[in-house]
Amino acid sequence: MNTESEPEPIPPGLLEVVTGAINIMQDRITRSRMAGDPSDLTLAPHLSHIGLLDYHRSDEAIREGRACVERSLPALDDLLRRGGAWSEENSFKRFSDA
Repeated sequence: MNTESEPEPIPPGLLEVVTGAINIMQDRITRSRMAGDPSDLTLAPHLSHIGLLDYHRSDEAIREGRACVERSLPALDDLLRRGGAWSEENSFKRFSDA
């Protein structure tokens, strides 16, 4: 029900629908792969507010990527100190099993 004070919502355009579908598929594929071979550390910058064609916002995306890495440095340092993903032994095992 719409009252006169509420404007009719604008349905999403074709590009928005296709982009949304691609994002959902990509998310499902990533989750499936991560379940089978989980990463030692996952970096997830907050970029959901930046659209596929928002090239003019690249500086903002890069800043957020750097901030994400900085937020993750303690976890990365801990992983490296424990001999995590980057140890020679683990790297050799991962590449030789492939």
